Amino acid sequence: MSWKALVTAAAVAAACGRAVAAPATPTGSPAQSDAREGERNIQAVRTVVIPVGKATRKVKVSGKVTLLAMLPSNPNLSLIVFSVDQTEVGRATKPPYRTEWDSSYVPDGEHVAKWAAISADGTERGTGSANMLVTNPVHKSSPDSPTQPPSVGGTTQPADRPGPAAAPLPQEFTIYSSRKYGIRIEHPVPWSAKDQSASLPRGWVKGYWLVFSTDPIAQATYVVNLRHRLLQKKHTAESLLRAMPYLTDWAETMINGRTAFTTTAGSQTAKRVVHRAMILDGRDLWMMNCIDTSGRPADESKSLFTRMVQSLRVGEDKPAP
Repeated sequence: MSWKALVTAAAVAAACGRAVAAPATPTGSPAQSDAREGERNIQAVRTVVIPVGKATRKVKVSGKVTLLAMLPSNPNLSLIVFSVDQTEVGRATKPPYRTEWDSSYVPDGEHVAKWAAISADGTERGTGSANMLVTNPVHKSSPDSPTQPPSVGGTTQPADRPGPAAAPLPQEFTIYSSRKYGIRIEHPVPWSAKDQSASLPRGWVKGYWLVFSTDPIAQATYVVNLRHRLLQKKHTAESLLRAMPYLTDWAETMINGRTAFTTTAGSQTAKRVVHRAMILDGRDLWMMNCIDTSGRPADESKSLFTRMVQSLRVGEDKPAP
């Protein structure tokens, strides 16, 4: 190699060395400004596809979006629980596993959407997550919950504007008794019980689903659901927490001598409050909730729900052979 070629090669190597050793771009530099500008120019998506495992790509969302869980087909799965920033926002019991979520209930910025797959025996079978960048011109007020409260059935309903408060809850109660399911429970006198067990997904062993409300249910401001299922094995409070980790955010208590977990989400302002309770007795699991869209103080529906939960009696009416 000639002397001139050696000098040229040395100069190129030195330039490369200076490039590698160059300090990182300082904060506020044109390069970072370009990156932020590129982030703002990302088109917002209508559907957030949440894959298996942890996602690295960030998607931009605005307003109401669909959270869609992408997971392998598994006949043993009975429930998909959706959450945003570790707060449950919806559930789905059959494919396509999805729920609706309104991003205007959370501040602008980065948020994480997740799903957890629950099998027929109550075991968590998998999870997935997606990173979201929320940008909304208008934000809705929901002071009691950082995210829009979850619903039953896998679809989060939009919050209505506050309007005239609904009539107070009835104070007179009666007893619903079923020999078929071997239970007794109190409910307000104007309400009736409807058996929705035929709508339960496959895998609910010896399960039943009763809905208590006024008729028609679609126009009712208070609805109480009672679901039961027989787990494949006996559980304690500790093992149930391992199988359903989202229960760690619920309050653990005892109801009629049985282990129970309770929680409340939503707000009176948003006209949607959901009270929930899970009662465990070995293999038996009772799941109850009260959906309150009245706009009245949440303590009223909570008091009614607590009375119904505590009035549940099992085995006093023998199931029909």
